[in-house]
Amino acid sequence: AEGRKQRSDDRTEREGSKRSRCTVVHPDRTMGVLTRAFLATVLAFVLAVLLLPDPELGLTELDLSSLSVPDVDPAAVAAEVSALVQFQTVSDGENLPSHLSASSQKEMLGAHTFLRKTYAALFGAAKVEVVNDFSLLMTLQGSDASLDPALVICHLDVVPIEAGTEGDWGAKAGCPDCSPFSGKIFEGQVWGRGALDMKTFCVGFLHAADALVRREHGFKPVRTVLMAIGHDEEKGGGNGHGAIAALLQERGVRVEMLLDEGTPTIAAGSAKLNSKFDLALVSTAQKGYASLDLSVNMTGGHAGTPDDAGTSVSILAEAVARLQASARPPRVRRPVSDMLAIVAPFQPPLQKIIFKRQTFFGGALARLLAKTSPKTAAMVRTTSAVTMFHGGVKDHILPQFAIATVNNRILPGETVEEVKEHARRAIADPRVHVSIHTGGAEPREPAGVSDA
Repeated sequence: AEGRKQRSDDRTEREGSKRSRCTVVHPDRTMGVLTRAFLATVLAFVLAVLLLPDPELGLTELDLSSLSVPDVDPAAVAAEVSALVQFQTVSDGENLPSHLSASSQKEMLGAHTFLRKTYAALFGAAKVEVVNDFSLLMTLQGSDASLDPALVICHLDVVPIEAGTEGDWGAKAGCPDCSPFSGKIFEGQVWGRGALDMKTFCVGFLHAADALVRREHGFKPVRTVLMAIGHDEEKGGGNGHGAIAALLQERGVRVEMLLDEGTPTIAAGSAKLNSKFDLALVSTAQKGYASLDLSVNMTGGHAGTPDDAGTSVSILAEAVARLQASARPPRVRRPVSDMLAIVAPFQPPLQKIIFKRQTFFGGALARLLAKTSPKTAAMVRTTSAVTMFHGGVKDHILPQFAIATVNNRILPGETVEEVKEHARRAIADPRVHVSIHTGGAEPREPAGVSDA
């Protein structure tokens, strides 16, 4: 027994000594190892960032030195935009199938007459077809019939004016006469609904094509040019551009390129990206679109005896607040990633590295752009904007029904269904019903990124 006890004591002593040896720590040596490991990691990261080859973008530099461009009179073009803006070509969701009221139909036909008169040479040289009464398809035949045509698109319809805001348009700029359909030219700018979206673009390509036709009698482009002028784009475009697309498909027409409305040229110095040069942004993708209705149905009653659970309006207000506080995560994806890589050589040193090495800095870059401005935020995330809110009929009656509409512009890589499910999760209230909005433009998935 004593022998067993001695062996047990020896074993306990050895294990204790072993434990003591295992717990011996040398702080200076450990910190030295960690410091060297950290510095090695940082060095490897820096070398990778600096020495990795630049991303291949397949860029092509165009030589435009031989391009002959007709002289342009800016004042004349502005006057044409001004005149076109004065036509009250408002589209709506009620007057189907054209989406134009009787007065808007008259205004739209008046705009067509103006275009035919102003660009008489072009309308005389091109084949002009009227589609569904209020849209135009123009064909300027090219000299090489083997080439697929180019398609240029614009629309003449505009969204309605919110009642009571007519006098607000030019108030901040000191232009009381700059009303929505005035077409007023004030301090070098044309004021009015559609001046940007997108009657200016219609005037731009029609003026250019007309100038070419007038300059060279019998002018023909090498490639056939199709010009599609729609009348209901603000309501989805189904009756206008949609019908033109169906007509071209029926004829077996395949286009080489399509030029539609997009991002304008950013003047030098107006943004951090282009402090030294004008930046012409050519959009090669399109975000998706979906408006969601958030609705609440509750028991009505007298406002003097409200339920502690809240009214349909208060419940919906809380739901909207939760959704607004739960923005979709920002992501740098094509074509934004391509644009940043292209402008990288013209940026300050640190910004240049960040733009070129998006594999390393993509997450931080996305968060930075999301916080810089609403415009840059829209480049890197799906946006959600509450555009309509209705509820209640009297000040002393509990509202039984309330509804809000949220417009979403969906980042490429995400889907309509994902946006809808995100709204449900963010709101997290079974009393709030989430559905696709009806009466407006149909939801559409983001368009694929063009490699052209």
